[in-house]
Amino acid sequence: MNYRKALPSDIPAMEKLILEEGPNELNFLPEDEIREHLHDISRGKTEAVLAEQDGEIEGFVSYVWGKIYPQYEPDELRDNDHGYIAEAVVHRNSAGRGIGSHLLTMTVDELGKKGFTRVYAHRHEENIASARMLEKAGFEVVDTFYDPERRPYGSRNTTVCRFVKSE
Repeated sequence: MNYRKALPSDIPAMEKLILEEGPNELNFLPEDEIREHLHDISRGKTEAVLAEQDGEIEGFVSYVWGKIYPQYEPDELRDNDHGYIAEAVVHRNSAGRGIGSHLLTMTVDELGKKGFTRVYAHRHEENIASARMLEKAGFEVVDTFYDPERRPYGSRNTTVCRFVKSE
């Protein structure tokens, strides 16, 4: 498996992967927003790391930075930007091989190079695969809240997770 940063030329294959492999009753994936987010790679507003084998993308994690979850930050850090995992997907034929957690670790490292030691992600409360992947990469749950607009199925709750790089 080859792991690397995504390039603008990877966007079509990344779109195809997430729109074919990502949707399920526990994922909120509005196509227009996904496409816009991935095209932000070519605009420098989004970055991503990916795993590929034999020229095929097997998974990727896209990320951004800003003040996405300031309410979970300590008072002294609320005005600081932090990293945010926007999308994470692994092809179903490659699931369970540690690719997702490796990509998350790479993402945390890439954000660390930019000076971000705190990284957030969210998932459906009942998405066990995402929960395990985030946990393996060192993320911890910080909150779960009712979110019926993004979570129309199951518990209808979103769980927010955070990674904090130890100094």
